[in-house]
Amino acid sequence: MKSNITFVTCIYDDLYGTELGGRPHPTRKYYYGVESALKMGSPYVIFCWPKDVEKVQNYFIKFLGQSDFEERIRVLPHDLYQSEIREMVRRGKLKDKNVPEDRCHDVMFGKFLMLQKSIENNFFDSEYFFWIDAGLSSSSLFPNKYLDLLDKEKRYNSCFLFTPKVPLELINKSKEKVLFLKNNTRWYAFDKSHLGDADGSWYIIGGLFGGPKDKMLELSKDSLNSFSYHIMDKNTIYTEEQILTILYSFNKDDFDFLEFDVWYHEDCGDWVKDKIIGKKNFYKIFEELNA
Repeated sequence: MKSNITFVTCIYDDLYGTELGGRPHPTRKYYYGVESALKMGSPYVIFCWPKDVEKVQNYFIKFLGQSDFEERIRVLPHDLYQSEIREMVRRGKLKDKNVPEDRCHDVMFGKFLMLQKSIENNFFDSEYFFWIDAGLSSSSLFPNKYLDLLDKEKRYNSCFLFTPKVPLELINKSKEKVLFLKNNTRWYAFDKSHLGDADGSWYIIGGLFGGPKDKMLELSKDSLNSFSYHIMDKNTIYTEEQILTILYSFNKDDFDFLEFDVWYHEDCGDWVKDKIIGKKNFYKIFEELNA
């Protein structure tokens, strides 16, 4: 299958409570999330533990059928313990004792290694490559009107806003730049001296970003170099979202973005009602991509 766009993601569902760090999640959440995103019709490269390659392949063969799976999916091994950045992450965590236990830097920055490998192999002869988090279709991000509510757990695989129009619009909006999603709220604390022309009151999210393959190779290299630099020279271990924000602040002409104000939506509960008044919800980006 030839496609002008390839999506890259990963599935690691056993990181919580380990030295690597990772978020707790419902059973198979990431599998369901990829199911939902596959409805966009584009090809995917999925990375996982070497021991899980066959399991992931069999899961999506069952979901797509053998022929469609072979056309659209490649599952590749990526051992987080043996990656090029494992020692750097370890050093960073030794220097900064305040890293939350539910964040996995080996995955956050492994994204760039996985993007590099996907672009170098270019299984589907694509000009554009986008990273997408496997859990991006979470029901905490999309309101009930866009979900199949019959199965509480599998709402992750039913988001109706993941359509074939989305990748076309991502390419259209990216053009010759890397396209980011930008959250217009303060979430991370930045050392202001680490930023270019920015005040640190917003940040780039790491759940979905992409662009032309050469630009993505450059971004991946710059992100890994910046990650290493801030650990070794600044004694700071940043997330990939912070590093992307820093890179954007110094090189705005190389990037474009779609922006939003709040992750929450109207079905998150009474506690968010006052927080979302007059704010643009994350899911509205997908409404716009489908317009």
